[in-house]
Amino acid sequence: MATPRSITSLLIGISTVIFAAPSLAGGLQLFTVDELQAWDAESEGMVAQESMSTHSSGDGPLISIESPGESGTVNSPAAIRVVFAPGTSGETADPDSFKFLLKKLITIDLTDRVSEFVTADGIDVEEADIPPGKYKFEMRIADLAGNESARQFKMKVVK
Repeated sequence: MATPRSITSLLIGISTVIFAAPSLAGGLQLFTVDELQAWDAESEGMVAQESMSTHSSGDGPLISIESPGESGTVNSPAAIRVVFAPGTSGETADPDSFKFLLKKLITIDLTDRVSEFVTADGIDVEEADIPPGKYKFEMRIADLAGNESARQFKMKVVK
């Protein structure tokens, strides 16, 4: 019998296959309005659980967000710049372990869309096309020893 968690994982996997984001010249289409509407439809009737950590948590690499700035309000297309530094273990970040998640009532994995911009030193996306709205993202990365860290941030996008 399928559990709610396995059904959600299946729906997210289907969404990822159906909604492949087109690349922009020199940039990235992070997600579209149509995708947001589909994701919202999938989560209809669910109850949100709010949690927010604005600092790196865990023993893995430190995650420092340079852009968007502290205000979190950006125009689209927006730059996304993140720096990874060794954490308590002193080990380098492992870019293959990186996860980039959009936190809504359901969690949407956007990792494949940003993976080409991720290195052991961080993320550098010059122009990410993001529909207007308020969003919460989570980044996760482990170091070469397997120690993981996570960081959440909010972004308000205006055109």
